[in-house]
Amino acid sequence: RWLSKISAVWDPKQEDCFVVGSMKRPRRVEVFHESGRLLHSFMDENVGTVLSVTAFHPTRNALLGGNSSGRMHVFYS
Repeated sequence: RWLSKISAVWDPKQEDCFVVGSMKRPRRVEVFHESGRLLHSFMDENVGTVLSVTAFHPTRNALLGGNSSGRMHVFYS
């Protein structure tokens, strides 16, 4: 098994927020303020792997998390 490189992605709608996958259990993606303060954790019972690839939707309040196998999860706020 291998894990894609985890990297932060800035929100195009709010330039002071970014999303990153997490190794915490239960698995989740986390949105942070640029100061490092956690704003929100997105979790789902169907997420069993690290979502190392993340992206914000450019116009809607949604984000995507994907794992190294290509499985994708969409979260809405």
